[in-house]
Amino acid sequence: EPVAELLRPPWRAEVDFGDELAPQRLEAVAFDAVGREVARSVQVVNYGRPSYGAALLLDNAIPGRARGGRLVWRAVLDLSPEAIDLRFDGRPLAVEADGRFQVPPHDPGGVHALEAELTFPDQNVVRVDLAFGGILGERVTSALTAVPVTSPPGESWTLEDVEGWLAPARRDRAVPKPFSTSAEAGVVFMVKEPGARVALQQVHNAIRRWDLGRARRPKLLTYSIHAAAPRPLAVGPASRKGGTFELWDLGGVHPLKGLWADVYRFRMPRPKALPGSTDRPKRGALQIWDAVAVAGTRAARTNRPRALVVILAGSPDGDRSQLTLGKAARYLERIRVPFYLWVPDRRAKGELAPPPSVRAFAGPRGMVEMQEDITLAVASQTMVWIEGEFLPQEVSLSKGVPEGVQLVR
Repeated sequence: EPVAELLRPPWRAEVDFGDELAPQRLEAVAFDAVGREVARSVQVVNYGRPSYGAALLLDNAIPGRARGGRLVWRAVLDLSPEAIDLRFDGRPLAVEADGRFQVPPHDPGGVHALEAELTFPDQNVVRVDLAFGGILGERVTSALTAVPVTSPPGESWTLEDVEGWLAPARRDRAVPKPFSTSAEAGVVFMVKEPGARVALQQVHNAIRRWDLGRARRPKLLTYSIHAAAPRPLAVGPASRKGGTFELWDLGGVHPLKGLWADVYRFRMPRPKALPGSTDRPKRGALQIWDAVAVAGTRAARTNRPRALVVILAGSPDGDRSQLTLGKAARYLERIRVPFYLWVPDRRAKGELAPPPSVRAFAGPRGMVEMQEDITLAVASQTMVWIEGEFLPQEVSLSKGVPEGVQLVR
């Protein structure tokens, strides 16, 4: 849909994406004086990583010389990564402080892969990869999209199973072509209101007394837990520096106590001093539903089985989010991240009035039931990798899928 036509410098336009948070694609096309297309640029909005980006660049191949390259990045708050894991065909590769690296001797006739994972001080992670050589030619960036599909608990579909299952959401779009399938260990993102600890203490005591955890604990605890701060971290005046919601990797779910033990124990650590900054970092006002949208995007972009859970002390007072619970829920449904919500009692649940897409639970028994539901949901997802770059709303299921198979939401 055309949104602007620019005929002279400074080549700027304001685009209104509406009041709903949804993945969208903004495309700019440049023409010469006679109307021929000369350039095209695409930016994914509300789904990519606008605050964190990275790319792998290779020097031109020169016969008889070692081939070099460079890893470049861009990050909010001018952060530099605190850790870089660079690999060539799966083997670790040294990378210098400025991102330069040397590619080891290799067969130019074969296909090779460079993979990089950058971890920033706020624990946001960016992954980027590059495939080259052989039938791919000198330089080809791989373009694959992961689509989550429901599958039997603890099992995954094969590539042969999913052939013909996916279809374009619009008739004028290309048919998605499956490339492979995977069912790695899942990831659960958690946003916990700071004041929820008192309510969680009561849950802790009740579960110990009833021993419900042992009685109803699922056996498919194959996921890790990540926590997202409900308050954004800012450095300096808001007009000069942006904010970011910190993330923490809490590791694998506790094999004996399950999800709720990590929910109960987790406390936000004090903000770290950011490298290269003289300003002391501070957390801003409570923005739970904004944090949910950020954590949901991160969960979707892991390309793994996923879910998100919010733990509240009640109906959150003083929340300064730009989003509402309803808008955050609709966004997570659009990007295919199951959304769970826990509150201390049914009264708080009634006050929040969560929409139908949110799986809401209350009280100690609700915590145990939610843990069981999340575990089964994460264990019942297969990632179908398709060729090309697609937004979530651009892929649908065909009419020939087996009964019960759905796109994850």
